[in-house]
Amino acid sequence: MTLEQGVTAAIETFRIADAAHIPFVLAMGMTMWCAYEGRIPESRILDLVGKFRNGGIKRYYFAGSLGMEDPRHVSSLFRQTLDRFPDVEVGFHVHNLSGNGPANIIAALDAGAMRALSEALVPLAGDPRLIAAWDFSIDQASDLARDLSAHQLHAKLHQMPTRAVTGANWDGRSQAWTEVPWQYGAIHFHSDDMADCGWSPDLTLRIPEDWRSGF
Repeated sequence: MTLEQGVTAAIETFRIADAAHIPFVLAMGMTMWCAYEGRIPESRILDLVGKFRNGGIKRYYFAGSLGMEDPRHVSSLFRQTLDRFPDVEVGFHVHNLSGNGPANIIAALDAGAMRALSEALVPLAGDPRLIAAWDFSIDQASDLARDLSAHQLHAKLHQMPTRAVTGANWDGRSQAWTEVPWQYGAIHFHSDDMADCGWSPDLTLRIPEDWRSGF
């Protein structure tokens, strides 16, 4: 079986499982190092993931290559995969032949953590290290920014900044923030945003009741 035939077979298998509502995870072996070829370039794996993703597959396991990969390579592959395909999930099958297993796990987790931190954050409210965590996807029609931490340091927004802006976790499924508000958790602040400035009036004018329209 050629590589292209394997890609086609994997996509066909996924479609059969998906039609039967069976969860499907694609395991990809030798994603980082090969005994015959040495180091596997990230571009080759990204190209394959792109083909699988176009076929509808969103869940993967990257299999370590007998533990011969190194943390820098692991971090690079996971980070590039998650950056290029933000809607996929990637697991890691680890070996420890070279003694790098624990470090490789940390490298893979670090790549995923960086992505998670850039998305809408749902922190542990009881974490004593958490000072505040404002979730802009809540109460988007108001001037209040909700703090999810235990301190409840809710913020009030002034001068009507633009709310319900697509966040880092927006996947394109909807163009309406009311349908998936958790994906519209960003705010844009502009220098010309203006509402009530709170200025004291310099003068007041009571309109006479007998004035005609068009004055």
